[in-house]
Amino acid sequence: MVEQWLKYLVTTSDITFIGLNVDKKTDRKIEKTQKMMLGQLISDILDTWHPDNQSTNHRTEELFDIRLSMSSRIEMNLDDYNSLKQSLEGLVKDRNYLVHQFSKEFQLNNAESCHAAAVYLDDSREKHLSVMESIRSMTSSCQEAIKIQGEFLNSDEFWNEVEPEQQKT
Repeated sequence: MVEQWLKYLVTTSDITFIGLNVDKKTDRKIEKTQKMMLGQLISDILDTWHPDNQSTNHRTEELFDIRLSMSSRIEMNLDDYNSLKQSLEGLVKDRNYLVHQFSKEFQLNNAESCHAAAVYLDDSREKHLSVMESIRSMTSSCQEAIKIQGEFLNSDEFWNEVEPEQQKT
């Protein structure tokens, strides 16, 4: 689930629309993101959220048509960033352990081994619950912001502002 939330956050961190369609660069980003594994997603999102990268990204290409470009970023101070980074890296490490090593350590062929595995999984869940909740909350906030932006873009208020500007040119 966290992987899907991160894919959403990576994909929506910088979106450009031409008319009602995403531009080709955004389309490629969406396709690339869908193929990313958890470690790659975390690396990408940590690069995006690093405090040194909090300045606005200005496009320098010459535009020949009207575009709507939206960027979203979670901003934080360096201490919070390092704490989040450590939590996410721990999540990846433990996920990789579960995929590659867990079944070797816990044979699950007797009650004692099954109990030990259950204790390990419960402890692991508790350890990562707060970072998972943070990512879920960030995803929900981003979805809500996009919904509000979409409603505004479809409103008379938005078009009343845009149309007079277009008549000037």
